[in-house]
Amino acid sequence: MKKISFLTLLIMVLGFGLTGCKDDTQPRLSPAPEFKLNTPPMATSTFVLTPTSSVDFSVSQPDYGLGTTPAYTMQISLSPEFKEATETEEANYVSIKGSYTKAAFSVPGKNFAVALNRLNGITDEEDEPLFVAKPYKLYARCVADIPYCDYAHSVSNVITLEAVEPYFVVSVPGVFYITGAANGWPTPNDDYLTNAGYNESWLFVETEAESGIFEGEIEMTPEQAADGFRFYNDLKGWGENGVPPSLGAKPNDGDNKEVSVNDKNVYSGACSWGKGNFKVTNWPGGKMHITINTNQMTVEFKLVDKKP
Repeated sequence: MKKISFLTLLIMVLGFGLTGCKDDTQPRLSPAPEFKLNTPPMATSTFVLTPTSSVDFSVSQPDYGLGTTPAYTMQISLSPEFKEATETEEANYVSIKGSYTKAAFSVPGKNFAVALNRLNGITDEEDEPLFVAKPYKLYARCVADIPYCDYAHSVSNVITLEAVEPYFVVSVPGVFYITGAANGWPTPNDDYLTNAGYNESWLFVETEAESGIFEGEIEMTPEQAADGFRFYNDLKGWGENGVPPSLGAKPNDGDNKEVSVNDKNVYSGACSWGKGNFKVTNWPGGKMHITINTNQMTVEFKLVDKKP
């Protein structure tokens, strides 16, 4: 009997060991390696920024070990050494508004000019006397991120842009507009702001210009939350799949996502440029505080005032 018991125990131990190996081999992201920001062919020429121009960049995608696509953000500095903020000093670089999911992308001239002006301390209309229209030698790098995966954060090499000439433009806080069952699915066009039911709860305003973080609150019944909603950062119609101005759960129209709040009545998850709706299936009813983070491409829905 002792021999049989020992053999049984040995089989059990081996079984547990095999189970652990299976868990260890489940597909998962690898920590992001370094990746390369390519130097544009025109890097030694003068980029004259205008409202209709753009600056093209391309990268070699980080290898995370799985077929996943990060969001890319460009950063610029007047120094080849990018320094992070400290208790006494601000960071010496700024991020250019906008994120991209393809290895080759174009940064709008306006966004680039706003960022360069911010480097020169020009952030408000009243700063126009400080503006100097001349080419600046800039240093640029790219940052890759995957929502809710801190160790996937990766920073590229630094490249040199010999001469970038801005024009006077500053940024004001941006806005997202909600459309969904909670406000009657208004069309995101000129009629949106004149809709009979329009009020400020339909707006989700950037915490500060170029922060990329938008917040607001809107009342939703359980039925309205479950029916769904998405957001628009411009009032030019319903738009196309997978691209701004629409932002939702998934890229394609009709490809909706059912989500649930946790026991603290909070949902956090990834979002996407496109027309798939969020459908909150267990919303208790009440005021929903919504945070949209376009830097990380994430959203948070949180109950702040429950209906009795």
